[in-house]
Amino acid sequence: MNLLFQISSDKMKDTYDRIKSHLKQDQQFIFQAMQILDNNFEIPDESKIEKNHIAIKRKFDFRGFNGIEIFLRLIPQIYKKLEDSPYYKSSELDAFLLETATETKSVDIKLILTKGCIWTVNWPTKVSGAFGQEDLEIPIFLYNGQLDEIVPAYIVELLSSAISAYTQNLYMPSLILATIALEATLRKVLSLRGYSSGGKGTSKDEYSFIDAKIGPLSDKSGYMLRFNKEPAKSSNEYYIAESDKSVPVRIKRKYRDKDRYDIIIRDFDGYEDYLTSDVIITPQQKRISGLGGALSIARYDEGILTDIDLPTDMDEIFKSVRNNLIHISEDSFSATIGDRRLSEILSNQLAVYDLIFNVSNYINKQYLDINKFP
Repeated sequence: MNLLFQISSDKMKDTYDRIKSHLKQDQQFIFQAMQILDNNFEIPDESKIEKNHIAIKRKFDFRGFNGIEIFLRLIPQIYKKLEDSPYYKSSELDAFLLETATETKSVDIKLILTKGCIWTVNWPTKVSGAFGQEDLEIPIFLYNGQLDEIVPAYIVELLSSAISAYTQNLYMPSLILATIALEATLRKVLSLRGYSSGGKGTSKDEYSFIDAKIGPLSDKSGYMLRFNKEPAKSSNEYYIAESDKSVPVRIKRKYRDKDRYDIIIRDFDGYEDYLTSDVIITPQQKRISGLGGALSIARYDEGILTDIDLPTDMDEIFKSVRNNLIHISEDSFSATIGDRRLSEILSNQLAVYDLIFNVSNYINKQYLDINKFP
């Protein structure tokens, strides 16, 4: 387990004591949960209750071994015991979850168990709005109750760095990191649907060549193309289907190498079967090109990005912010995004918060779905 947000043994003990105090007469749930993790643990009688609490907390001192894992596994098991109990209502379960908030070694950042037994890191942020300054939090889902990873560590690092930059009023690097995290998540989701983000392959079917000869007509009025093998459709079929009608086309040369050229014919749609082979030698491979491509495929082709996830009108903002900041120049700041300049967005604390918060929420949801967590 790669815990990016370290917890001291003292903070784990503080949380444990808070939970113990919160449960009052129901402390047997703690011991029952511990027994699930350790078959050799014996549920104590009344005379040994405090002694067993001390023994459990002593395990948290060994953070270099599995002390943190015991802590992070124990609390979800306690919560599950409370869920199974007929005496704990939804509001009481919510109150228990609030007691699980544990300070990490990162300033003001807490790790808290949320519904569904999800260990979540909550980043505190401050936003100035019309009604003054608000204290808000941006959540990132780390692990389930069995400590299976939800949002991958590399995405957590990107989001954490984006939020950290935001809290320092560094809005430009904050948005760059947030859009990179969004694109990485879209690539992951689309890769599960057969899309590739690598440089190899082709996004369209590639067809085989057909051998032919070309030479001048005897009266030198043009050139004759003669096939060594008939294409997909014969010239007889063409005359039957279309009559002898001329088709305006556009032809150009394209440099290949060493003074060699390919000839490109355009605007010949509908007539390709009369001049070329229909044999596919390399089937298409669905590919993703950049954040804009990933957003478009996810929203319009696969339907896995909806207005409920991220409003459609935010796509242009994400793409423009990403493109102008990744390929940054002095002119980038005057680029128009929607009805605002990039420089205006970068100076708008609330706008930057909205983008980061919505990206984080979308990423959390996608990785819950990917990992099939409830």
